[in-house]
Amino acid sequence: MRIIKFIFSAKTVVLSIIVALSACSDYLDIMPDDVATMDHAFSNREISKKFLFTCYSYLPNPVSLDNNPALQGGDEMWWCSTTSGNGLNYFNKNAGYLAMGRQSANDPYLNYWDGGRNGTNLFIALRDCNIFLENIHLPTDIDEWERLQWIAEVKFLKAYYHFYLFRNYGPIPIIRENIPVNAAEEARMYRKPVDDVVNYIVELIDEAIPDLMPNPSNTRVEDAGRITQPIAAALKAEALTWAASPLLNGSEQESPTFSLIDNQEVQLFPQQYDSSKWTRAVQAIKEAIEVCQTNGHHLYSYQNVNASIAMSDITKLKCTLRGAVTEKYNPEIVWPSTYSTSCKQIAFI
Repeated sequence: MRIIKFIFSAKTVVLSIIVALSACSDYLDIMPDDVATMDHAFSNREISKKFLFTCYSYLPNPVSLDNNPALQGGDEMWWCSTTSGNGLNYFNKNAGYLAMGRQSANDPYLNYWDGGRNGTNLFIALRDCNIFLENIHLPTDIDEWERLQWIAEVKFLKAYYHFYLFRNYGPIPIIRENIPVNAAEEARMYRKPVDDVVNYIVELIDEAIPDLMPNPSNTRVEDAGRITQPIAAALKAEALTWAASPLLNGSEQESPTFSLIDNQEVQLFPQQYDSSKWTRAVQAIKEAIEVCQTNGHHLYSYQNVNASIAMSDITKLKCTLRGAVTEKYNPEIVWPSTYSTSCKQIAFI
């Protein structure tokens, strides 16, 4: 009898363990409520729109003295002392260190390649843009015209992030699509020649322009900062002008400006001057001007609203030059920055 009881008890224990492990397994298979999945990220319009704005969130801040090397990275701006009137030490900024010649290859300031020193990893931005483009077909409650517009905006952002990296580093890898996690050889990406990078940037912009909104000033306030046709056309013109310039267009002299051959024996910089690049750039500039004019952009001109105050021509000219920089969202600005700032107005374009 005792043997029977022992066997029964042993079976009960084993059965209990199996049930417990099964329950534990079921518990471990449950996805926590606060963990986002790809299906959830594109489950409907509102959540997909958040991912769209995530793609925007990587745009470098043009109004920051610490983020924009164009403001303090050269020798155009120097502070009279190391401490400004509001107590901020502007010399102890990453962009300021560039002007002092402190750039380092080991830990670069304003590192937009892999992030760091106030630089954002723009390859992560490109990855998120690709994720968006691969999945935006999933939500079913988006009007098709809006889906196409969002796709166009993200294609432009891909072009801009490539352009920003290209402008900083020259030849860069082209991130057409995301590499699978289990990929091995594909993960070893090489920089592409200058002409290939520029052509890809232009290709993305040409695909985007037809579906972009004409001008947000003619639509809703919440669309301020969104990509428009004038913005895209202007960036295309800028990219092609860079490619045509003596910096990146080979040389008519015996020695070109740059020469860099990778370990695949690929020359990354053009070695021969190509005049057709200027033809292409001029055409893009002309098209950008026409698109901007069609959508309400024009050179700023000061308007004297108080007719009782006489102004000389030179005073009007001074007001025009000042207002072109300080007049908020004036018609000369094609791509205004929406970053909050109390004393500066800076535009992307």
